[in-house]
Amino acid sequence: MAEGISAASPWVGLKAQAILGTDQFIAQLRRPPSRHLREVRREQRYLDRPALEKLFSYNARLDREQRNRRIVEGTMRYGYTQAQIASHLGLHYSMVSKVIKAELGNSRFKT
Repeated sequence: MAEGISAASPWVGLKAQAILGTDQFIAQLRRPPSRHLREVRREQRYLDRPALEKLFSYNARLDREQRNRRIVEGTMRYGYTQAQIASHLGLHYSMVSKVIKAELGNSRFKT
């Protein structure tokens, strides 16, 4: 019991505010996401989404066109808020909104 007192808290490794385990374990839990269920917290609906650091790699930050595509992908596909993306990129949230509006005006993002 004395060893446990000085050990790191297991809550540090908590993922999506609900799951404690390795990435391999979490991969086993993945199911097709129910993205439209409002009762389920956003963090849990998008458990398998990439971290913003991966979504906006160094190269994606330097190339404005790639960055803009990733902004749209981050909001539309992965459920990040515009404020989260703006904060990560060091932009004002209104700029992120303008980027999304401009990109969605391009035919490549229309469904």
